[in-house]
Amino acid sequence: MKRIFRYRLSVISMHPSGQSRRHILLAGFLFFTGLWAHPAVAQYACSGNQPGQRVVGMSQGGNGVAPVPLCVDDPSTLPQYQAPAYEAPPGPQMVWMDNYMTMAWHADASDGWIATGFGSFQAAEAAAVGACAQAMGDGCTVGTGVRNGGLALVRDEDGALWENVGDSVAAAKRVTLKSCREGGGKHCGIIRTAFAHPWLEAVGGLSLGQPIILAPEGDFRRKYGSVAWIDSKAIGGPWGSTVWVSTGRHKAEDASSAAVNACEKASGQQCVAARTVSGGAITIATDTTRALHVGSSAVYKTAAKDAESRCKEAKVECTVTATYDVQQVGDWTHDSNAALKAAVSK
Repeated sequence: MKRIFRYRLSVISMHPSGQSRRHILLAGFLFFTGLWAHPAVAQYACSGNQPGQRVVGMSQGGNGVAPVPLCVDDPSTLPQYQAPAYEAPPGPQMVWMDNYMTMAWHADASDGWIATGFGSFQAAEAAAVGACAQAMGDGCTVGTGVRNGGLALVRDEDGALWENVGDSVAAAKRVTLKSCREGGGKHCGIIRTAFAHPWLEAVGGLSLGQPIILAPEGDFRRKYGSVAWIDSKAIGGPWGSTVWVSTGRHKAEDASSAAVNACEKASGQQCVAARTVSGGAITIATDTTRALHVGSSAVYKTAAKDAESRCKEAKVECTVTATYDVQQVGDWTHDSNAALKAAVSK
């Protein structure tokens, strides 16, 4: 019988077979690998699964002591930090505010005072009348008001003012021009427009309205001009080709009196005012029969067209021989036939 173990001075020698040697080496490798891959983790008594812990077993109980859970540290169970979501504070409640606008005018003014950006018709009217009165004194009148819309101011060929409102500036222009023409105006010109814009405002906050007064610019006091000629009834025939013109007067009667007095003084005949207007221009025209025609317009550049249109109504052809700016102060004598001959000779 072959001996496998041999005793030598307390040393045991083993001569394993080839298969046994492989088993021993594999076991040793697994043992040391296990120690390296799974280092010892300290266990401790705990109350159960808590953040940062993990239960791995129970302690041995006995002698009246109950077993308790055993835990190890486990960072994976800690709650993850999350930054709190930012929520912007709620903004103020916004509301659209109505914009009220109106106009005030005076009989001696060739323009008006427009008040806009106000929170009520009453406030707008008070502001417009106050601005007018500050410039003109007593006699200011409130015109038509509008809320969140447009306003247009028109002057006709005689200098009369017309104003109206609409949902937009374009609508206000249309209705105002229509009113002027239906009222007898032949040449109505727009001199001013405005629009009242609503605005956004925080509920309970400060008002964001911007009240303003759109006042007339320049010399807004009304000026009158008048044309006088010899009264045909006084002489029983044609009154000639000469007219007398007075412009730049602050009252209609002053302009007509100045023109008539100049006519009578120069001709020795009874004279009458042929036409008295406010603002714009006066135009003198002569037709083919040498008869005179007096036209006027709110705008200087269209005054000639007004005289020509009057000739068309009379079914005669005319030639414009003079145009006078009513705003300019002065007195003139105009011989239409002489001016026509001078023009033809050129």
